[in-house]
Parts: sequence; structure tokens; C-alpha cells
Amino acid sequence: MRLATLTTLLLLGTALSGAVAAQTAPADAPAAIGNAGPYNVDILAGGIGVERDLTGAQAGVAADAPWTLSTWVRPGATRMTGTLLAVGDR
Repeated sequence: MRLATLTTLLLLGTALSGAVAAQTAPADAPAAIGNAGPYNVDILAGGIGVERDLTGAQAGVAADAPWTLSTWVRPGATRMTGTLLAVGDR
């Protein structure tokens, strides 16, 4: 009985230590952008869009930045004229 209990505790401890190690970020992980989203936005036709200042944006513009910007566009919903997406200086 004691051997079975010790074996169970050993297996449980091994499983839990692996789960904890899998959830920790590596020491060399880049800093996260503070308010990068995700955002779910419906923009009305002719609307002003969405503008956010990103805290910690240095992490997002690094050459090896691990993030992606994606969007869905419905071009048939209205007649589209003008700029669809602008990134950078105003």
C-alpha cells in the first residue's frame, strides 16, 4: 500500500511539474504589447475607424516580433473608395 501511494505521488508530481514548466515564458521572450487586443470591431460605412496607442509598441516593431495583424473585409457590402488600411505615421 505504501509503495503504491509513493508511486502515485511521484507520478502526480512529475505530471504537475511538467505542466507548470510548460506555462512559464522563456527568459528571452520579448516584452508583450500592453493593449494589443484582440479587438472585435464593426466599423460603420464612412466611420472614423479605430485608433489605439499601443503601450510597449517597441516589442511589436522589432525585426523578430512574434505577432500578426489580420482582418476580414466585405468589399461587396458598400461601394469602397479611399483608404482601406493605413499603417504608420499619420
